[in-house]
Amino acid sequence: MTTPIFYFSSDTDSGMSTQLFTDRAALVHAILESVESYDTETAAAMRALPFESDAWSHLWCEHVEEQEKKSNFFHFGTQSIDLPDTTETWRGAFVMRAPMISTAHITPQDRARLAQNDLRDVLAVVENGIGHIVYFTRDEIEDDFSGFSQPFRALLQVLSSDGFEYVRLEADGHIIPGLPTFNFQA
Repeated sequence: MTTPIFYFSSDTDSGMSTQLFTDRAALVHAILESVESYDTETAAAMRALPFESDAWSHLWCEHVEEQEKKSNFFHFGTQSIDLPDTTETWRGAFVMRAPMISTAHITPQDRARLAQNDLRDVLAVVENGIGHIVYFTRDEIEDDFSGFSQPFRALLQVLSSDGFEYVRLEADGHIIPGLPTFNFQA
């Protein structure tokens, strides 16, 4: 099943934030909440317009241009992706399925690479830097994660084969029997 996914990325105090939605109205709501947190005047003007209108899009694009001049980053759009029939939504928002597994399954070098927080596929750093949420697609694992070890890419392939596109790697995560583990201090 091909589903349009709406996404909105922005800079926050704690780094890059990306939200995914299966409903355009939910995307617009997230954008408005974000804008309202620092520019109530623009948010009020945007709320006064129908979000499907060209005027709303024009006002949003002007706001983005103004914010980018101030070195703030926004990005939003639509991407059609194939989702399994088991894809869940909550009030129109995409529900991410991500197993939480131990960082013992990745090498210290891979942990250090994830911590650099400059990869588009690392969606989040778990509180206090004890883990990461990573997005991957089966066809792009080798290219997108070429700077990682072969065991890391193999782990993503195993997860992909089991139907996942996200994983939460965390210090307190579950150690999966049969998968290699690595010494944290190595």
